[in-house]
Amino acid sequence: MKLYKLINFIEKYFGYVFFKNYNIFSYNLFDFFLKKKLSKKAKKNFLNSFLEKGYTKIDLNASEFAKKLNISIGNQEIQPNEKMSYYYDISEETKSLIRDFIKNNVNNYLGEVKDYFNNNVFVTNVILKRNFYSEEAEKTELYNNFYHNDAYVFTHFKLFVNLMDMSEDTGPTHVYSIAETKEIIKKSNSYKRNNLLDDSSINGIKPYKHMGKKGECFFCFTSQCLHKAGIPHKENIRDYLVITFCSYPNKSNDLFHYENEYSDQIWNGNSQLSTKLAKPYGYKKLLTLYKSFANH
Repeated sequence: MKLYKLINFIEKYFGYVFFKNYNIFSYNLFDFFLKKKLSKKAKKNFLNSFLEKGYTKIDLNASEFAKKLNISIGNQEIQPNEKMSYYYDISEETKSLIRDFIKNNVNNYLGEVKDYFNNNVFVTNVILKRNFYSEEAEKTELYNNFYHNDAYVFTHFKLFVNLMDMSEDTGPTHVYSIAETKEIIKKSNSYKRNNLLDDSSINGIKPYKHMGKKGECFFCFTSQCLHKAGIPHKENIRDYLVITFCSYPNKSNDLFHYENEYSDQIWNGNSQLSTKLAKPYGYKKLLTLYKSFANH
């Protein structure tokens, strides 16, 4: 076995064994020590719930924003790709709506996260997407429809926004809390994401499903919580917005500080900037990032 394959196996397997999730061992170790370092910091209600559970629905009525966003993307010719989804083109008008929404409606929540990490928070990725029904998705991963953890450190988190009224029929996002994730992984027989883990096989533990009215939102540490995209039922679709944020030791207070250099990556569903800020490759870079947070 080549060295990099061995290291990759060890990282995944040890993450599974010692931390009971599907993120890699070294990122879990980063999270463990940074959380311990920051544990004495005062937390407000939103942040306390977010940190404890790993996800939290926020008290924000964004229905008007969702309505305007739907109008701005409403004239596109929508055809599903080979994975039965469609990525909306994001025009300058749509970008402006999303920027204003974040700065005017979400910024108070981000301010609590910023205070906790004692570092600024930046937008790193925006996805506007539609998922379609697919019989194949029952057994094949098409659009992140298997339970998984994202492979980042926990300074990376996401905001999910419903762009339509969501029910079981439309395939809402499914999420388990950090504690529930550990319990579920204990019962699993695999150290990596797979289609054998489903709600019917998890005795007595029910996921949070982001159902509700258009414009309802929730934050999630997707590296720590098991989550998946639901599959819309026949003749149903799911339209949604996902905004990725990363806290990072940069003095700029501009949420879109990196847009000049990484505009395509932010607005075209590319994870390059998220990777740069919250997915350090190699133990030396990981330690450097940890020190920049721990000593700030």
